[in-house]
Amino acid sequence: MDEPPSTEEVNIDYDFIIVGAGTAGCVLANRLTENPKWKVLLIEAGHEEEEHMDVPMAVHHLKCSESDWFYYTQQNSRYCQSYEDYSCPVHAGKVMGGSSVLNYMIYTRGRDTDFDRWAEMGNKGWSYRDVLPYFQKVENFTGRRPKKRHFGKNGRITLEYAPYRTELAEELIEAVRKMDSQKTGHNTKVWAFPPLLTSSMGVRQSSNRGYIHPIAGRKNLFILKNASVTQVLINSKEMKAIGVQMEKVSDNYMYTWTAKIYAKKEVILSAGAIGTPKLLMLSGIGPKLHLDELGIKVKKNLDVGFNLMDHVGCVGIVLQTDLKPIFNPDIIFTTGEAKKYMVTKGRSLLSIPGGIELISLHHTETTRKSADPNVAFIYMDASPYTDPSLSQEIGIDDEEYRHVFKELKEQQALMAIPLLLQPASRGRILLSSRHFDGHLGIYPNYFEHENDKVQLINAIKLFVNSSATLDLEDIDVDVQKLAPESCGFVEHEPDAYWECILKELTFSMHDFCGTCKMGPKQDQNAVVNPKLQVYGVRNLRVVDASVIPVIPRGPIVGTVYMIAEKAADLIKESHRKS
Repeated sequence: MDEPPSTEEVNIDYDFIIVGAGTAGCVLANRLTENPKWKVLLIEAGHEEEEHMDVPMAVHHLKCSESDWFYYTQQNSRYCQSYEDYSCPVHAGKVMGGSSVLNYMIYTRGRDTDFDRWAEMGNKGWSYRDVLPYFQKVENFTGRRPKKRHFGKNGRITLEYAPYRTELAEELIEAVRKMDSQKTGHNTKVWAFPPLLTSSMGVRQSSNRGYIHPIAGRKNLFILKNASVTQVLINSKEMKAIGVQMEKVSDNYMYTWTAKIYAKKEVILSAGAIGTPKLLMLSGIGPKLHLDELGIKVKKNLDVGFNLMDHVGCVGIVLQTDLKPIFNPDIIFTTGEAKKYMVTKGRSLLSIPGGIELISLHHTETTRKSADPNVAFIYMDASPYTDPSLSQEIGIDDEEYRHVFKELKEQQALMAIPLLLQPASRGRILLSSRHFDGHLGIYPNYFEHENDKVQLINAIKLFVNSSATLDLEDIDVDVQKLAPESCGFVEHEPDAYWECILKELTFSMHDFCGTCKMGPKQDQNAVVNPKLQVYGVRNLRVVDASVIPVIPRGPIVGTVYMIAEKAADLIKESHRKS
């Protein structure tokens, strides 16, 4: 079925109001409307999801578009120094489906121990054993079933490996798997595999496609698009959420109208790790000192906006081959390639999300008892040299772009991008004013914790040393280090050199999470309880990446789906008599 249209007439009240039709919001809208007695309003600031957005290779072109909130980090001398205004772009979906439309489509569950740690922190019901059924409820796995992972087969989100794989990827997977302790001389462990994707026959499977399209005919689901919630309405005497205040752009974009809409049962915030804390603070729920400074009346003093986490690393390592370049817009986005993509059910370059064909996980911390990986590498079979839209996505300054990538030859090049899986550094989201349109202060605080840099630098050095002996049968590979001019003076000092690269050419996977931390009552930093209810405010729940207490090891979209499926059951249980 097609995406349901925006609601033409808005009622004054509903049973549930869901703010944000992103990864989590679409799941909730589907599951809560399974009860035909409940009227559910889903509010989305963006527009409909268009067909071209579901071509995996187009991901670089979607970022920085009207489907992207396109935030920026605040300046900091530790990161993003070679980028425009010394800031990294922060990409977040402003479209039906949210960031599940803009991401690289990589589906993981993280590690079992990630969720056991959540439970150990006092979050009862969130151990891996507890959450596994909700992962499986999401999954419609179409490949051969790995025995140890027990993927679901009947879920709403189809999972597959890309239907097409390049010659380079085929050879590289086996070569990277051999980069273990036998070659490096260090006590390291390497896992290498093609990424599992939220994809069906080469077509992106967003939360909108998976959860909203199939229920377009439900009479109790109402959707408002191009509508921004500016405040949660709170009855201060009873300390409960009663509705929202919103602004809606007319269908012809000629005018904007405002309204107050009320929720009989709950207001559920699913606006993401940046949008949700922003809305809570504008509504008077947040750190008292910060809200007082902005003249916002404090209704509940909570650590909203703290605990910001992300998967961070750098660009700067390139595997240069002797093959002709294929990931070039002039080659990919042609009528012939499009026809091949459609006729062969995705067996085309267009089915590869952003050119990512390989992931490797590395355990490099010899002092840790855990055998879990601490660093990942993603291998992007494209570069800003061959695809200029990638440089815009990363945010690199034009002058630095020309300097850094000028050495690349007009041959197929693959960027190896290291990412720290569980950083110790924590950032924060801050408001700049009491107005919804005010500038948002995003402080990721990358590399504030010294060990974050140490882990990444050690992993990079091991990778560079061992990749010099990559054994590919039919392809010549040359490892190149790309650096801005400012790092040239320390090129022969590996630790200082890679620290400089982390500072200059910072790379984010945009896995922002944690800003409305879930925790038990005794956790003074917690914003929501293990049932995802906001402390001290009745009928208000947060269901999105912001509740994550500790970031899982891997892209977080799978975790957000799981959280939403579990939250739907928690909400149903709370209202099972109604």
